[in-house]
Amino acid sequence: HEERPYLAAFLSSLPVEMQRHAEIAAGMSAEPDPVSVLVAEAVERARSSGQLAADVSAEHAASTIIACTIGLSLWSAAIVKEPSSDAIRPFARLLAGSLFVD
Repeated sequence: HEERPYLAAFLSSLPVEMQRHAEIAAGMSAEPDPVSVLVAEAVERARSSGQLAADVSAEHAASTIIACTIGLSLWSAAIVKEPSSDAIRPFARLLAGSLFVD
């Protein structure tokens, strides 16, 4: 995000552009994108090691993480209008289970 700030704008607009342009949607659906593959693999590793709650599907967990990253991209591109780790670091802690304390 900091090295390639243009990616946040692209990622934040992608879902809308997929709705507007069938050829973009078809291109994105033709084969799994690297981000989705990476997230799905990480979630499957979590499932295999017992770190994913038994009542949560791996597919739904991966979709949730991807949806959050799209939201972070939108936030960076449209709201704060600059690449920022301010929201990414807490998100990483949320995933690690260290954002909220008892």
